[in-house]
Amino acid sequence: MNPKMMVGPLLGVENDSVYTVCFLSDGTVDGCDLFVNDAKMASFRKIADTYSGQFWRAEFLVTAGSSQAWTYEIQSNGTRFQGASGASRWTFHVPGSSEKPRIGYASCNGFSSARQIKRTGEPYYLWKQMCQQHETGPLSLLIMGGDQLYADEIWESSLAPTIAKWSGLSRSSRISCKVGVKISKELNRFYETLYVRRWSNPQMAHMMASVPTVMMWDDHDIIDGWGSYKPDLQGCEVFAEIFRVARRYFELFQLRSRHNNALLNAPAHGSFGLRFHDYLILGLDNRSERTRNQVMSPSHWDDVKVWLQSQSGWGGNFVVLSGIPVAYRSFASVEAVFAATSWEEELEDDVLDHWSARDHQGERMRLIMNLMGFVGESGCRGIILSGDVHVGGLGVIQDTRNDLEIHQVISSGIVHPPPSAFEWLGLQAVTSDDKERIGNGQITTEMICPFGSDKYIRARNYAVLEEGTDNKVWVSWICEGDMKPEYGIP
Repeated sequence: MNPKMMVGPLLGVENDSVYTVCFLSDGTVDGCDLFVNDAKMASFRKIADTYSGQFWRAEFLVTAGSSQAWTYEIQSNGTRFQGASGASRWTFHVPGSSEKPRIGYASCNGFSSARQIKRTGEPYYLWKQMCQQHETGPLSLLIMGGDQLYADEIWESSLAPTIAKWSGLSRSSRISCKVGVKISKELNRFYETLYVRRWSNPQMAHMMASVPTVMMWDDHDIIDGWGSYKPDLQGCEVFAEIFRVARRYFELFQLRSRHNNALLNAPAHGSFGLRFHDYLILGLDNRSERTRNQVMSPSHWDDVKVWLQSQSGWGGNFVVLSGIPVAYRSFASVEAVFAATSWEEELEDDVLDHWSARDHQGERMRLIMNLMGFVGESGCRGIILSGDVHVGGLGVIQDTRNDLEIHQVISSGIVHPPPSAFEWLGLQAVTSDDKERIGNGQITTEMICPFGSDKYIRARNYAVLEEGTDNKVWVSWICEGDMKPEYGIP
């Protein structure tokens, strides 16, 4: 029997020279090897047994010289593995030492309801576009900034019938429910199957095998609104088990396991930092420790601060992943309505998710001041990459006293559809687009208009970042439809 690859291969990068290949096999594999450019490069290490498979990881070194293509394959007992795209050999582009890499960015890779799937004619249209674009102008890195899949179906999934039944209980019964082996097994089956099904699209699988990725999760990778539920529900045993299992599969598939060399503090959270050519990349885990009152714990902030200090003097591009936009429309008015009533609105957790929510404003200021301090001391260009809101956009955060600024690119979503015209009018009616002054007024945030589109890009999209000869990082939003927004970050 030939060994079967259930997910993968997943090509990753953990600094300029350390690349990884990971994949999920069925349970029949007893060992496998990585061949790069037709030479055996490494033996895979089994990192974990999952519900029905085995997760494997291999590292190898890449030296940057002239721009070139590298080809790899995975063999077990002389037999090549075949991926979801049908290929058994994969090629990726390594930028030369003097080359400016092209970097892709995407988020919101799924659907939050069956209704959205039905009304979307070609769900993976933009993945197909990315494949075609990659053939003519290869990407050197793909950053995925949250909601790499949507676990919202957990409440009615046949894979987790006990959870579906639990979700229909009274609130007090849900909170007091104990977790047993049956629930744990169902959750492991659910999350493993979710990755297998959602990442098996041929175009998506081809890109994840052909472009090294770095990823950071957001709420839908766990459940919608994770961390913004009321404490009694957030702290109950079933929610804790949902988080534990979701985090396990996130660490395997998205972080490429806790062996990832870029992790700042693997046991505590998933934040990471790495250098990739002219880019210094900081991925912030804003979910592992999130509550209504906290985005990241004090020790987590210390880990970030220590890492930033270790990168002192960086003069290139500084990219920060924040799943939720730091600059966006203000939800203060609708949050005030929630605070003044006893309603538990369906959208309450989404409103409280935002950095601008009252209980998170102090941490947002802490984030901004830490990033502004690093940009000011290093003299680098600061860029925040965000998603979540299902529209594209461009924001700018300014420190008027020190004449510093950080631009924010929102790309959302590559699969999830944008709000309808009616939904967007409703959102505009209850939110504000005014320029915001925070702290003592020296920090401002606002949304600005890219060239070639409205201020908000209400179309499915992904972004490409590429440094031009004018010393700007040009951001191009690749959209479904006719819009071609772009902007040069100075």
